[in-house]
Amino acid sequence: MVTQCAVLEDFGLFIVLADKVLYAYHLEALVPTVPGSLHATHAPQRINPKDVQFFSVGVLHGRTMIIYMKKRGVRGWCFVLIYYSLSF
Repeated sequence: MVTQCAVLEDFGLFIVLADKVLYAYHLEALVPTVPGSLHATHAPQRINPKDVQFFSVGVLHGRTMIIYMKKRGVRGWCFVLIYYSLSF
Protein backbone atom coordinates (compact mmCIF):
# COMPACT_ATOMS: atom_id res chain seq x y z
CA MET A 1 0.00 0.00 0.00
CA VAL A 2 1.35 3.45 -0.92
CA THR A 3 1.61 5.72 2.12
CA GLN A 4 3.58 8.67 0.71
CA CYS A 5 4.86 10.09 -2.57
CA ALA A 6 6.78 13.11 -3.83
CA VAL A 7 8.08 14.47 -7.14
CA LEU A 8 11.64 15.74 -7.60
CA GLU A 9 10.97 17.58 -10.83
CA ASP A 10 14.51 18.96 -11.20
CA PHE A 11 15.86 15.39 -11.19
CA GLY A 12 12.99 13.73 -13.06
CA LEU A 13 12.18 11.42 -10.14
CA PHE A 14 9.00 10.22 -8.48
CA ILE A 15 9.61 8.96 -4.92
CA VAL A 16 7.15 6.46 -3.44
CA LEU A 17 6.92 4.88 0.01
CA ALA A 18 4.96 1.64 -0.34
CA ASP A 19 4.82 -1.21 2.17
CA LYS A 20 7.66 0.43 4.15
CA VAL A 21 10.00 0.33 1.11
CA LEU A 22 11.24 3.55 -0.52
CA TYR A 23 11.31 3.52 -4.35
CA ALA A 24 12.48 6.01 -6.99
CA TYR A 25 10.87 6.00 -10.45
CA HIS A 26 12.05 8.01 -13.44
CA LEU A 27 9.22 10.33 -14.45
CA GLU A 28 9.98 9.45 -18.06
CA ALA A 29 9.25 5.77 -17.27
CA LEU A 30 5.84 6.70 -15.87
CA VAL A 31 4.82 9.36 -18.38
CA PRO A 32 6.97 9.13 -21.52
CA THR A 33 7.30 12.39 -23.41
CA VAL A 34 9.53 10.98 -26.15
CA PRO A 35 8.83 7.56 -27.71
CA GLY A 36 11.75 5.17 -27.15
CA SER A 37 13.20 7.27 -24.34
CA LEU A 38 16.20 5.85 -22.46
CA HIS A 39 14.33 5.85 -19.13
CA ALA A 40 11.00 4.62 -20.50
CA THR A 41 11.79 0.96 -19.76
CA HIS A 42 13.61 1.39 -16.44
CA ALA A 43 12.26 -0.45 -13.42
CA PRO A 44 11.96 1.44 -10.14
CA GLN A 45 15.06 1.65 -7.97
CA ARG A 46 14.82 0.68 -4.32
CA ILE A 47 16.29 3.46 -2.23
CA ASN A 48 15.97 1.46 0.98
CA PRO A 49 14.86 -2.17 1.16
CA LYS A 50 12.63 -2.15 4.26
CA ASP A 51 11.32 -0.65 7.50
CA VAL A 52 11.00 2.98 6.29
CA GLN A 53 8.39 4.77 8.41
CA PHE A 54 8.22 8.11 6.54
CA PHE A 55 10.25 10.49 4.40
CA SER A 56 10.44 14.18 3.67
CA VAL A 57 11.87 16.14 0.73
CA GLY A 58 13.38 19.59 1.09
CA VAL A 59 16.08 21.99 -0.07
CA LEU A 60 18.90 23.23 2.16
CA HIS A 61 21.60 25.59 0.86
CA GLY A 62 20.54 24.84 -2.72
CA ARG A 63 20.80 21.06 -2.30
CA THR A 64 17.79 18.79 -2.63
CA MET A 65 17.55 16.27 0.19
CA ILE A 66 15.44 13.27 1.03
CA ILE A 67 15.32 12.45 4.72
CA TYR A 68 13.79 9.16 5.76
CA MET A 69 13.30 7.42 9.07
CA LYS A 70 13.70 3.72 9.77
CA LYS A 71 12.50 2.04 12.91
CA ARG A 72 13.55 -1.35 14.22
CA GLY A 73 12.16 -2.35 17.59
CA VAL A 74 12.40 0.63 19.95
CA ARG A 75 15.23 2.31 18.00
CA GLY A 76 14.89 4.72 15.11
CA TRP A 77 17.42 6.06 12.59
CA CYS A 78 17.22 9.03 10.25
CA PHE A 79 19.06 8.97 6.93
CA VAL A 80 19.77 11.84 4.56
CA LEU A 81 20.18 11.50 0.78
CA ILE A 82 21.54 14.52 -1.09
CA TYR A 83 20.87 14.96 -4.81
CA TYR A 84 23.23 17.08 -6.88
CA SER A 85 22.51 18.65 -10.21
CA LEU A 86 25.37 17.82 -12.56
CA SER A 87 25.87 20.65 -15.02
CA PHE A 88 28.89 20.78 -17.29
